Amino acid sequence: SDDAWHSELQIGLLLEKSLVEYYREEMEEARVAKGGPPDVLDVCSSWTSHFPPATADAPTLGRVAGLGLNAAELQKNDRLTERHVRDLNAPDGADLSDLFSDASFDVVAMSLSVDYLIRPLDVFRELARVLRPGGRLLVTFSDRCFPTKAVAAWLSSDDVGRLAMVATYLHVAVGEWEEIVAWDIKLPPLESPQRPGMRELMKDPALGLAWAAANAAAARTRGGDPLYCVRGIKEEDGGGKLGEDDGP
Repeated sequence: SDDAWHSELQIGLLLEKSLVEYYREEMEEARVAKGGPPDVLDVCSSWTSHFPPATADAPTLGRVAGLGLNAAELQKNDRLTERHVRDLNAPDGADLSDLFSDASFDVVAMSLSVDYLIRPLDVFRELARVLRPGGRLLVTFSDRCFPTKAVAAWLSSDDVGRLAMVATYLHVAVGEWEEIVAWDIKLPPLESPQRPGMRELMKDPALGLAWAAANAAAARTRGGDPLYCVRGIKEEDGGGKLGEDDGP
C-alpha cells in the first residue's frame, strides 16, 4: 500500500542519514588525527558511498578509492576519485595486492555488505593490510539484507551474534588492533507529527492519511531497524595488542 511504502521510505531515509552523519564524525576524526585529508577506501561501493557530500561543512577527503562489482554504478558515484571493479567472492578476488600497496588508506569503510562475503577472513586480512597504522576500519550493517544473497551464518544469527561475528572477523583475521568496538549508530528517532484537528480533516480528509503514514514511520524508528557499526583502530606500531598470539 501507499502507507506502507511511505513508512518504508521514511525508515530508509533515517538509516541513510544516520550512516552519513556517522561517517562525517569518523572522517573528521581521521582528518584531525592525520593532520590533513584522509585517504579512504570504500569497499563494496556502488553509485553512493554514504559519505557526507562534498560541501563546505564536510570533512575534506583525499584519495577516495571505490571497490565494487559494477563499473556503471561506480561511475555514477561522484565521491570517488578512482574506481576498481572486483568481485570479492570470486576465487582470489579478495587479493587486492594488484590494486593497493600496504598502508595506503587512513579509513577503510564497508557499508551494508559484510553479510554477503563468503570468504570474510581473506577480505579482512587485505583490508587490514592496506590500512595505515592508526587508521580505522568501519563496517556498518543493519538488520535488513537480501536473504537469497546473505551467507547462512548471517541469516541464522541475531543482531548481537552478527556484531560478534564481524568483530571476530577483525580479531581473527589480523591481530593489529588498538581497539575493536561496536555500537548502534542510528540517529535519534523521528518525532510523531501533530495530528490534524477535526476541522482540518473535514476540509481535507487526505491530511488524515498523510498523518497516519508519517506517524507510523515515526513509530517504527522508535521500535526497530537499528544500524550497527563495528570499528577497528589499527595498532600504531603494528604490535598487535589484540590477539597477537592467537592468530590463525
